[in-house]
Amino acid sequence: MVSIRIHKAGLLGGVVGLILLLHALALVPERFCSYFLPTEFFHRAAHLAAFFILAFLFCLWLRFQKRLLGFRMSDKNLVMTVVFFAVVVGALNEGIQIFSIDRNLEWIDFECNLLGAFLGMSGFFLFKKTIQISASAFFRRTAFYEGLFALE
Repeated sequence: MVSIRIHKAGLLGGVVGLILLLHALALVPERFCSYFLPTEFFHRAAHLAAFFILAFLFCLWLRFQKRLLGFRMSDKNLVMTVVFFAVVVGALNEGIQIFSIDRNLEWIDFECNLLGAFLGMSGFFLFKKTIQISASAFFRRTAFYEGLFALE
């Protein structure tokens, strides 16, 4: 069986970085976006792909948390958290576009965001048995490693 090793800190940094990038791109005027996304199909595919990656990374990070805000991270709690996260980030991403020069909120984009998040979550559940997560060597040597980075 092939396993993938992932560092938790890099994973969380990737999630936060991608959220910031998505919100920054939401402020780019439409005339510049049309150079990179010439048709509506590519525009929708970009929304779908971005939220696929975001949900997959967020699922990875959540999966290896023993608890989050006092809740045990079971598969059911993971799904509810990712759905809530996708709705909030997708709504913020579309809402920010109000402040751009020639962009506006489009419900089809929001739906593509949610579909991408659902597909990312589905992809995570398909491959979750092959994914392992590791902490850096620094944290392995510290006394509080077991409390911070306890694996299942």
